[in-house]
Amino acid sequence: MPAKSLKVKITSQEFTFRHEIKKTIFPHIYDNENLLEDNNLKPVKLFSRETKTVSRKEKIQIPFELLIENSPADVFLYLNAQKLDMYYSIQSGRYSFNIYPKVGKNIVEIFYLVNGCKSPSVFNKIISK
Repeated sequence: MPAKSLKVKITSQEFTFRHEIKKTIFPHIYDNENLLEDNNLKPVKLFSRETKTVSRKEKIQIPFELLIENSPADVFLYLNAQKLDMYYSIQSGRYSFNIYPKVGKNIVEIFYLVNGCKSPSVFNKIISK
């Protein structure tokens, strides 16, 4: 017998409360926008820096290489200045993000945090039709 579906309505107060709890538990993940860049850190290496033009429903893979020593890093992906995805506590290596770009011009930003310091950001432009 199939299970019954249950609809739950979350009020904006509950959402705000949950978001504040997450910010309290993981402050380095939620408050990284205010950190100053540490220019001693190497930025991530993007494998493709040229502007791409894609169809609207096409999934885009953004490969990058993280070059750090001995410390785990949190790598963040922003799409049009909004946090979209992240890797938590990873080491040096090759990784990729998968995104579905929005219609129009999309600015992709990738940076990482290590030991409370923010790396310089790298940017890429994707145009979706």
